[in-house]
Formats: sequence, C-alpha cells, structure tokens
Amino acid sequence: MTNNTIHFISGAIAGICEVCVTMPIDVAKTNMQIYPKKYTNPIQTISTIYKTTGFKSLYRGFFPYLLQNSGKIALRFSLFNITKQSLVDNKLINEGTKLNFFAGIIAGITEATIWTTPTEKIKVLQQTTGLKKITFPSLFEGGLPTALRQSSSVAFRFTMYPKVKQLLGSDSNLINFLAGGIVGGFSVIMNHPVDVIKSKRQSGNAESYIKSIKNIYNTSGIRGFYSGLSARVPCIFLGQAITFSVYEKMYKLLSKV
Repeated sequence: MTNNTIHFISGAIAGICEVCVTMPIDVAKTNMQIYPKKYTNPIQTISTIYKTTGFKSLYRGFFPYLLQNSGKIALRFSLFNITKQSLVDNKLINEGTKLNFFAGIIAGITEATIWTTPTEKIKVLQQTTGLKKITFPSLFEGGLPTALRQSSSVAFRFTMYPKVKQLLGSDSNLINFLAGGIVGGFSVIMNHPVDVIKSKRQSGNAESYIKSIKNIYNTSGIRGFYSGLSARVPCIFLGQAITFSVYEKMYKLLSKV
C-alpha cells in the first residue's frame, strides 16, 4: 500500500465518521441559510424539521452525503500530501508554514472543482427543496464560491493545525480532536458569507452572484450573510475534530500494516 493510498483511505474513513455524527447539524445549517426567516437557530431548526417531517428528514440524503463527504476528505488529505511533495521535489517551497498554506489552497481548489461542487449541489437540494431533475451542467452551479470556500478553509486548517497541536501539548487522540475542532471552527467564521451565497445558488436560485448578494442584503442586511453561522461553527468544529483525530489514528494504523 503506497503512502498516497494510506492518506486517501484514512481520509475516507474520517469523512464517514464525521457524517454519521454531524449530519443533523449540517441539515440545520443549510436550511437556516436558505430560509433565514423561518429558521433562526440550530435547536429550533432541528426541532421544527423533526416535528414537521420526522427524524428521517435530519438524515435525508444520508448515503449520497456519506459518499460526498468521504470522497471529499479522502481527496483533501491525499491531494494535500501529493501537492506538498511535488512542491518540495520541484524545489518551489521548502518545508514549513508557507508549504502547508499553498498546498492547502491547491488541494482545496482541486477538491472543489472535481468533487465537492457537484456532490454538494445534490446534497443541498436533498436537504431543502428535494432532489429535482437536474442536468450535468447544473451540477457545477456554485462552483466559484465553493472553490473560494474550500481553498480558504483547507489552507487555514492545514496551516494552523500543527501550530495548534504544538500549543496544546503532546500528540494524543484528545489533542488531535481539540486541534482539529479549533482550526475547523475558526476557518468557517472568515468565509461564511461565501458559503451562504453558495447555498443560495445551489438550492435552485438562478440569479447572478451580484444580484444574489444584493437580494440577501436587501432582505436581511449584513446579518443575512451570516445566517446559519450558529449551526455551521459547531458542525464544523465537531466535524473537523472527528476528521483530524480519526485520520491521524487511521494513518498510523495503516502505516504499520
């Protein structure tokens, strides 16, 4: 088993574990972004969805989302490490913070382009309006904000994760969990407006990005660009805590094999 394969498999398993735990919060986040006047906070959103359409609605589209997230995380970790190695081998960037940052940006953009945009389009429709007839080109709606979101998030997480681990202390499952959660939580605060625009576009809104931004502002003001943040922060905190800790554990186990 090659090192890249180990990164891929470890990431896929981490993505599966993340989805099983965080999907109800992600469903709440998406609905809060699409229907900000109807859903005001994660608890109220989850409670309303549960009372209206039952527990299954909190896991609507579970298996496609499982495939989407496991593939996304698998690609993220393998692409990150492939990019790092390529940058070092070609003597473009040496080891260090700069290497992690640029490898994270490249991995995030690539992941968003080839996998995350089309699969997240399906996920958003399943979580909100229901999966309707879609064409192949429509699968890539929201590609620009998705790429911006993924590149900034991935670059921040991979850059800050080793630093936060070092600050927290010795390498352990708990430290990996906490470090992953911290970098995940902070990474979404800076790019949440982009995520709101992405969700609006992928939910079937055919407006241009400029018109969509104007409508969000005219309807809800600046607060509209942060709708769903109260759900996204805990969702990503928990999700990245699980992702990084499971990934680290699986990588060590598979490396021994």
